[in-house]
Amino acid sequence: VEMCVDSKSMTCCGSCTLTTATIVLGVFYFLAAMSSAGQSQWWSMVINLIIVILIVIAVVQKHNAEVRRKLFIVVTACQIVNIIVLIVSYCYFMFSDWVEETCVVEMLSFSGNYASFDDCVVTVKLFITAAFITTLILQLILGFIEV
Repeated sequence: VEMCVDSKSMTCCGSCTLTTATIVLGVFYFLAAMSSAGQSQWWSMVINLIIVILIVIAVVQKHNAEVRRKLFIVVTACQIVNIIVLIVSYCYFMFSDWVEETCVVEMLSFSGNYASFDDCVVTVKLFITAAFITTLILQLILGFIEV
């Protein structure tokens, strides 16, 4: 896989320095980690924080091309694992009894948040799907930014 790097000017896609591009990428991964934590997707948060740590190492050793090469390979592998786990998790939540069990607990708590059991199931599935789509879009953007 080739990176979009101009070797004459050492810029990323002709616009900014490699260090700046790496920092921007690190910020995106940090935001993805916080988003994952907000959605209780701890596996994704851990993977994204590992990537952030690797990016910090690459920024500190900014003249070491080998560190950047390894960073690129590790980030790509982590990104692929992250997307696969995200899809598997989505399938688990949508096609197992998890939503129904959640709604049973919700309905038994008499919280009054839902008019009926079916209303609860539809709402929970809607929020799961919205979170999945949002996270998948962010993960795909992060995956394509680095390529």
